[in-house]
Amino acid sequence: MEYKHKILEEALDPNNLAIREEFVSLSAMNPFSNHNSAPRGTMMLGQFSQAVALINPKPKIIQTGIEAQLAENTFKCLVEKDCIVKAIVTTNDNYNIQDTEIIYLVVEDVDGKLDVIDIPLYQAISEFGFRYKRNIDIISDLYVGSKLKAGTVLADSPGNVNGVYSYGINADIMLITDPATGQDGVIASQELMESMAYNIYHKVEANWDESKIALNSYGNLNNYKPFPEPGDSVNEEGYVLALRTIEEDDIPSSIYDCMLADPIYDECYYVDPTKVLKLNTGEKVINNKVISTKVYRSEVKKDNTILGKEYINHNVQKLKSVYNKLIKVYESSVNKNLTPALHRLLVDAYAIANPNNDKVELRHRNDAFTTRVEIVIEYTVIPGIGSKLSDKMMSLNFSNSGKFLRAI
Repeated sequence: MEYKHKILEEALDPNNLAIREEFVSLSAMNPFSNHNSAPRGTMMLGQFSQAVALINPKPKIIQTGIEAQLAENTFKCLVEKDCIVKAIVTTNDNYNIQDTEIIYLVVEDVDGKLDVIDIPLYQAISEFGFRYKRNIDIISDLYVGSKLKAGTVLADSPGNVNGVYSYGINADIMLITDPATGQDGVIASQELMESMAYNIYHKVEANWDESKIALNSYGNLNNYKPFPEPGDSVNEEGYVLALRTIEEDDIPSSIYDCMLADPIYDECYYVDPTKVLKLNTGEKVINNKVISTKVYRSEVKKDNTILGKEYINHNVQKLKSVYNKLIKVYESSVNKNLTPALHRLLVDAYAIANPNNDKVELRHRNDAFTTRVEIVIEYTVIPGIGSKLSDKMMSLNFSNSGKFLRAI
């Protein structure tokens, strides 16, 4: 008993945050802990680390009370101090709030410092993540001179539903006997699986110099387009970019030579083909879409980029325009008292936008490059056999019978 009391005392100690998080957060999520065995409780805690963030989760019907506290501590973009908006910098002027890659708010806080608020588009750890719910009502009403209160939420996790931490779906359950389903197996409808859809994210990075050209992988004879832009889907070949090495004595390539990549000789940047081709590998990918394309380019003495130069330069200028706007805001401001976050961003802005045409060599991990592309693809996935669900058809004598999935 003394040992148990000691554990409780440590768990309730406000200075022992690690134990409080484990005992108070995850364990307190289970409203039936008094009725579950210790191994089942341990299993629940272990499975939380494997849970994905659903696109449209629902609040639990039976709650313990801690869900509201957890909802306050999800991933979100918060205004840290009372501030006044000095500038709104986006990828383009006529931006769509939910899909725009970059939204920066340059603000002056109550301490008189210039700061930047980066309203994120997505969050990902490894490939698993979620799309932020940007607060359209607040962001759409912002203008230069707007006042923001500390604690204002500009973007929130989909796990916060009306102030309640939500991570699953409420489902109707019926206890039946099925010869093909053993022990604690579950038969789930296709509709239920679709309601459990989630997003994963894949980032493709490529650097190349003047000795290579980017092939026309996403264009046609009238439009040279070497890589996709936001809103495009990955092609059926499964690569987002293909590079070809050009020797000095080679005949200059024409647009006809660059329509198709050679997977043996060309350098192709592939994504997971099972997600592009929608193969039956345990997951059903119902959508793939590029949500971010960033292109960086250094000044070079000799530029062999003959094909696709206009498209590449257009994307370079799109990113440079964002940084030029930040530089303009900074240089026109009387207040030069910067927070570390804005200072770091301005250092990048001057290096990439290079407004003074300085001899700046862009490098990535100590490697110089002429052109660099960063592309982020968002996949929408419906659970399948990877979630212990088969895709076999079940013929049930229901009036609304459809496709059912069996979990064993």
